Amino acid sequence: MDPNRAEGTVQNAAGRVQEAVGSTVGDAATQARGMARQATGQTQQIYGQARDTARDMADQAQQYYGQAAEGVRGAASEVSRRVEEAPWVSVMIAAAAGFALGLLTARR
Repeated sequence: MDPNRAEGTVQNAAGRVQEAVGSTVGDAATQARGMARQATGQTQQIYGQARDTARDMADQAQQYYGQAAEGVRGAASEVSRRVEEAPWVSVMIAAAAGFALGLLTARR
C-alpha cells in the first residue's frame, strides 16, 4: 500500500476532529481549517490509490510480457524443429509463399 493512502487517512480523520471541535466551540476558522484538512487528506488518499493502481498495472503488464515472450520462444522452437525434420517441405512452403507475395505485389 502506498504511504500516501495511510497519510491521507490520518489527515482526513484529523480534519474531521478539527472540524468537530470548531463546530462545538463555535470557531468558524477552526471548522474551516478542519474541512480543508479533510479535503487534503482525501486528495492524498486518491493519489495513493492511483499510485497503487499504476504499480499493479505495471506488474500485470510485465507478467503478460513474460507470458508472450515465452509463447514466442515456444513457437520459434516448434518452427525450428519442423524445419529440421522436413527441410525440403520447408523450402517448398517458403518458395510458394514468396511466389504468392510476388503475384500480389507485382505491378501490371
